[in-house]
Amino acid sequence: MRLAHDLGQPFNQALAATYLAMLHQLCADQALARASSEEALALTTEYKAPYYRAWSAILVSCALACEQPGTSTIASLRDSIAAFKASGARLRLPYFFGLLAQACGRAACAEDGLAAVEEGMAASRTHNERWWDAELHRVRGELLLASGAGAHEAEAAYIRAPEIARTQLARALELRAATSLARLWRGQRRADDARLVLQNLYSWFTEGIDTTDLRDAKALLDELS
Repeated sequence: MRLAHDLGQPFNQALAATYLAMLHQLCADQALARASSEEALALTTEYKAPYYRAWSAILVSCALACEQPGTSTIASLRDSIAAFKASGARLRLPYFFGLLAQACGRAACAEDGLAAVEEGMAASRTHNERWWDAELHRVRGELLLASGAGAHEAEAAYIRAPEIARTQLARALELRAATSLARLWRGQRRADDARLVLQNLYSWFTEGIDTTDLRDAKALLDELS
C-alpha cells in the first residue's frame, strides 16, 4: 500500500518514468526507449522537476537520433547534454556522452563520435564515475573501425572494454564488449578465438535471453558454430 501511495505522488511518477526510460535505453529496446522517454519528459515538464526533465530530454533526443541519424538530431542531443550541464548537474555524464558518440557513429560522423568518447572519459576521470568506462571503450573501438584507423587500435579498445567490465562485475557490459571483439575476430578468420571469448560468457546468463544484447551474442555464436 505504501508503494502504491508513493507512486501516486506526482514527483515520484516523474522520477520513476525517467528511470524506466533509462532502463529501456540500457536494454537497447529502441521503441520502448522512445515511448518511455517521451512519457518521462511530459511528466517531468508537467510536474516541474527540472533535473529529471533535463535528463529525460537527453533520452528523448537520443531516441530520435537513433531513429533518424543526422546532423540535426545529433545537434539536438548535444544541446540536451549542454543544457543538463548548464544546470550544474554532472551525474551520468559519461553515459550521456556515450549516447552522443553512438549517435555520431550511426550518422557516419566517426571523428565527432571519438571526440564525444573522449569527453565521456574525461568526465569519468574528473568525477570518478567509472561505471560506463567499459562501454566507452567498446564504442571507441567501433568508431575507430568506422574512421579507418585500423583493426589493431579497435582490437585494443575491444579487449580493454571487457577487462574493465569484469573488474566491475558488469556482466552485461562484458558480454556486449565480448560480442564486438568476437565479431572483429570472425572477420579476421579467427573463429575459434571468437567462439571462445563469447561462449562461456553467454552461458553464464540464465535470464534476459530475449534482450537485444543476448540475442546478438547468440546469433553470432550460431554463425561461429
